[in-house]
Amino acid sequence: MKKHKILSILILVAIIITFSISINARQNNYNINLPIVRKILRNGLRVYMVKLTHVPAVTVAIYYKVGSINETQKEEGISHFLEHMMFKNTKNLKTGEYSRLIKLHGGYNNAATSFDYTYYYSVLPNQNLELALKLEAERMQNLT
Repeated sequence: MKKHKILSILILVAIIITFSISINARQNNYNINLPIVRKILRNGLRVYMVKLTHVPAVTVAIYYKVGSINETQKEEGISHFLEHMMFKNTKNLKTGEYSRLIKLHGGYNNAATSFDYTYYYSVLPNQNLELALKLEAERMQNLT
């Protein structure tokens, strides 16, 4: 595995662990001071940001509240199928172009579907935050 990919995976794991510890601490009333900024946009989108200045990468993770719990027996697997469809065409991107742009800018991406959520993430060098957000916005608004 390439060194930057291993580093990126370790950074992603560290961010996920940090976020999980923070949520667990809040639920159990522990006093852990993590630099999490929370915002709710006018459209209802909840945004959580953690700025770690010693990490040279940015992770953008999008969670949708939909998974296998939302499927009927006839629809079984549809959430996972739709997860894959999010990598297909949009108004401005052709199939595969989303992942190609992430890779071109030194990053990687993936997705997964669970019982009650589907999530997508990309990890890129930190100067590419705007690109990652624009690509997610494109998928949110312009899937074809």
